[in-house]
Amino acid sequence: MSVRIIEAREEVGDVVSEIGEGPIWDDRFGVLRWVDIDRGLVHGWDPDRGPLPALDVGQNVGFVVPSGTDRLLAGLRDGFALLDLDGAIVEMLHAFDHDRPDMRVNDGKADPAGRVWAGTCNIACDEPVGTLYRLGSDGSAEPQMTDLTISNGLGWSPDGTRMYFTDTTWGRVDAFAYDTATGEWSDRRPFVEIPPEVGEPDGLTVDEDGCVWLAMWRGAAVHRYTPDGRLDTIVRVPALETTSCAFGGEDHRDLFITSATVGLTEQEWADHPRSGRVFTCRPGATGLRTDAFVPAS
Repeated sequence: MSVRIIEAREEVGDVVSEIGEGPIWDDRFGVLRWVDIDRGLVHGWDPDRGPLPALDVGQNVGFVVPSGTDRLLAGLRDGFALLDLDGAIVEMLHAFDHDRPDMRVNDGKADPAGRVWAGTCNIACDEPVGTLYRLGSDGSAEPQMTDLTISNGLGWSPDGTRMYFTDTTWGRVDAFAYDTATGEWSDRRPFVEIPPEVGEPDGLTVDEDGCVWLAMWRGAAVHRYTPDGRLDTIVRVPALETTSCAFGGEDHRDLFITSATVGLTEQEWADHPRSGRVFTCRPGATGLRTDAFVPAS
């Protein structure tokens, strides 16, 4: 069967991020949110009002997810924190006890039951010193995997029985059997191998058909894989460092794609002058609603 090719050329706003990451559709307000990791910024975009004022959290921020009616759960350099919608820290739920100063959080997502999964890495992303944590509603953060280099690509199947995860340096995405009631995972197995010449696995999202949309770092594309691991769609992106993707919009049929500029050579900049922006297209699929962090009442 042939692979469908789609172009994502339309831009969302005019923000150029250094490391644009973690796009989510915030269904509470009908807005797109994403982060610029090292600049410590949380960006927002409203389809009707356009760009929202950036939230400066004052430190590295790897991701945000909705929480409650008016807060965000953020993965910060210092730990997992609840933020108000102005970016101020309301409560630090879990502080990291890093034994080195160059650690931060990377990608993170909420699961269908309201827990948050997120991994740490060193800022240079070049040593296997990271840990994947599972944050519970009570604020407890339990290590699930260690010796990670670039924790990335979390997602769950529509029925919540399968979890996806990648460390970008693995060159593959793994699948796990998942128990939504307990947050336990098992039966780890390779889901898809990524040939080095097409890029490296980064952030991902899952659509309502259970297909996985995977951003290709240094691959200028998002690939869609069917639940059995078959590549059936490539979304071409005018940014070499494609970082992550998420469905949103009123009908959850818009695919939003973040990108980065960090480390681009002069020639790569010339070849991809729109790098660092957020792109969008309508690829003919419908995404799942964004899961939120549910703190203990």
